[in-house]
Amino acid sequence: MRVLWLCNIMLPAFAKANGLGYSVREGWLSGSYNRIIKSDIELGVAFPAQEPYNTGRYELDGCIFYGFSE
Repeated sequence: MRVLWLCNIMLPAFAKANGLGYSVREGWLSGSYNRIIKSDIELGVAFPAQEPYNTGRYELDGCIFYGFSE
């Protein structure tokens, strides 16, 4: 199964991997992310970001992240 999340924040996992600041709100997203990446679900996450992460495709933990401009 393939799932695309459209999120209102950058997930902390992505921010940490790229040395960026992140919000500690919406903790359920991090918990769900950590469980989903260990499953057979192909996860994609779209999130608002500033340059240079507001375009492109980034892979982390087998998950594909897509940044976009707000």
